[in-house]
Amino acid sequence: MGFLLQARELRKWHAPLSCCAMAMAVLAGVSLMGLVVDERTLLGQGVWLKPVKFALSFGLYAITLAWMIGQAGRWRRTQPPTSAGC
Repeated sequence: MGFLLQARELRKWHAPLSCCAMAMAVLAGVSLMGLVVDERTLLGQGVWLKPVKFALSFGLYAITLAWMIGQAGRWRRTQPPTSAGC
């Protein structure tokens, strides 16, 4: 299967962030269509360029963070608990 992710590996990813990344992918697609169809410009740039950039950057951030959270194990204490007598 190579580099393709297996289903059990995907289940470890953070679900809300994965949904956010999918929503950003949809928004990027809609914005790209707007960029192609709509010819309006502001200061020489297409008015749909900024939403495309935001959707791509937020989507990349969300999918990366979802993966990283899935890789982290349970939180461990960094110090042992102190005794009540000290």
